[in-house]
Amino acid sequence: RAIIMSNLKFRVELHDFRDKAIRDIEHLIELSDFIERVLYKEEKRRTAKAINSFKDITEDYDRGFIAECNAEDIFEIKHDFPRLQRYALFVAAMGIIEAGIVSLCRVTIRILDLKVAFNDRDSPVIIKGIKFLQENENIRIDISRYQNYRSLSENLIKVRNCIAHSEGNLKSRKKTEAQD
Repeated sequence: RAIIMSNLKFRVELHDFRDKAIRDIEHLIELSDFIERVLYKEEKRRTAKAINSFKDITEDYDRGFIAECNAEDIFEIKHDFPRLQRYALFVAAMGIIEAGIVSLCRVTIRILDLKVAFNDRDSPVIIKGIKFLQENENIRIDISRYQNYRSLSENLIKVRNCIAHSEGNLKSRKKTEAQD
């Protein structure tokens, strides 16, 4: 009976955990869509402002200077801001996944009253968490059908690290890391 209650409690917490993870990712997607729409509108506004800024200017030098300023403003909103926003949201999504894996490991330890610890201080947390859940003999979770996700996670971690540590530039990374 204790095992059944423990299993039921585990399933309820796992269900809550899954629902929270889905909501968090949905909110991140909504935020991303919202920011992309705002940036698109701002690009259109800046473009219209740039066009209007030439109306009363007749000097070539002044027109060239204003064109440069406008081009910089438009480039910033069209390229720099979206790139930074996407990087930030990607890193945030990876953080949500990491936090979820840590929570899943902690809930599993608590519900099943395991006498083992999960070290969430060492990287890569996602891979360590999956390995912890997969290799612990007291946990009977068949994750064999999710091996593709583990491989994907390993690649996403590399992308996240590239963004977080090299501004998305693989060329500035060490040669061996860039080839991985």
